[in-house]
Amino acid sequence: MHLRPRHPEDLPALVAVLERTHREVGYPVRAVNVRAGWLAEAHELGAWVAEQDGRTVGHVALHPVSGRCAPVWREATGCGDAGLAVVSRLLSDARGAGSALLARAEQEAAALGRVPVLEVELRSPAREFYLRRGWRQVGEVDQRWGEHDVRVAALVRGP
Repeated sequence: MHLRPRHPEDLPALVAVLERTHREVGYPVRAVNVRAGWLAEAHELGAWVAEQDGRTVGHVALHPVSGRCAPVWREATGCGDAGLAVVSRLLSDARGAGSALLARAEQEAAALGRVPVLEVELRSPAREFYLRRGWRQVGEVDQRWGEHDVRVAALVRGP
C-alpha cells in the first residue's frame, strides 16, 4: 500500500470508489455528494490517497473545524478551532487502506500542531472502526444533512 498526496488526476478514480461506497454502505449519506467537488474542497488542510497494485483505492482529507460538533470538540480537547483538524472524506476500496489512511491523517494533523477530530453517524459501523483505533467519543450532536436528520458521534483522537 502506497500513500501520497492527492492530485487532481486522482479524482475520476476516487469518484468511482465513492460511488461504490455510497451504493454499498451509504457513505456519503447524500447521493448528491457523490462527486469530485465533495472530495476535493478548496478549504482542506490536505488530502491523501492510497494506491495498491497501481490502482487508487482510498482517500482521506483534513479540514478546518466547522459545524455543530465544534463546541463539543473544543470542550473535550481544550483547543480552539486553529488547534483542531477534522478527519474527513475517508473511504477505501481495499483491505487495510482505511486504517493506513486514518493513521496518515492523524500524523499529518500532528505535524500541523492540531488534534485530529471527526464526526460519524452514530449508527454507522464506521464508528466502531474509529473506536477500535483509539478514538474516543466525546458527545453526540443532531444534524441535518440535506433532507436527512442524523445523530452524529463527535470523536477525538486519544485520551
